[in-house]
Amino acid sequence: MNETSENRDSIPTESMNEAVTLLNKLGLTKYAARTFLTLYRLSGGTAREVSDSSSVPRTKVYDAVEELQDLGLVEVRRKNPQEFYPTSKETTRQRFQQEYERAITELFEILASFPPLDGTQKVDGVWVTTGTNAVHSRAVKLIDEATENVVFVAVDGDIAATIRRSLRAATRRGVDVTIGGVDDPLEGDFEGISVIPSTGIWAGSLIESLLMVDESAVLVTSPDEGNLSGLWGEGTRNVLVSTYLPVLKSWRSGNRSSE
Repeated sequence: MNETSENRDSIPTESMNEAVTLLNKLGLTKYAARTFLTLYRLSGGTAREVSDSSSVPRTKVYDAVEELQDLGLVEVRRKNPQEFYPTSKETTRQRFQQEYERAITELFEILASFPPLDGTQKVDGVWVTTGTNAVHSRAVKLIDEATENVVFVAVDGDIAATIRRSLRAATRRGVDVTIGGVDDPLEGDFEGISVIPSTGIWAGSLIESLLMVDESAVLVTSPDEGNLSGLWGEGTRNVLVSTYLPVLKSWRSGNRSSE
């Protein structure tokens, strides 16, 4: 299971650091992230092998493995010494998706318990927008500002007319548009658009729709007693964006590759 120094050196430090940063955003500590990545590179190994192939102190590997076990991301084989094996890539993706879907669902349930607000207010770096018209207006504004790509997942299978028009306009501007949750293209000219019937892990959830713009802004909407509520944030360091960005990118790339 040992990895040669030649193989270790073949992994660019920049790529490793980027992967660690992404796993940090998904909730892993630095040592857990490095342990997880090293186990993938080794296809499993002992604490000593992980430590020798990474910057994780041997004494910290066990804590990191315990953290990964709690998330269901590693298996431990009780040998002498113990050996650790990472879950498959597909299982890993599902674990992260399920965890963050649960977290966002719980957040919406908490927000639903707040006294009703009219308009938009900011709560811990995330904007809360209430009212169907206000939510749709926010979605249109975000789409109209897109310069590179837009992902819109209609979990309930429906896309409001104002949002449809905005998506059509974005396509005409040359923006890469992906629509999920619908079987047929939207009305009008949608040449070059990617239409994905699947709604992924959000099927049957409390979420009505998800919007990602230029991989730096996210809007998540939910029905609220006949009305709509939305959470949105901008900037790659925003908690909502950093939560949903890897999940939406994974959903988009996974469905495109299977086409």
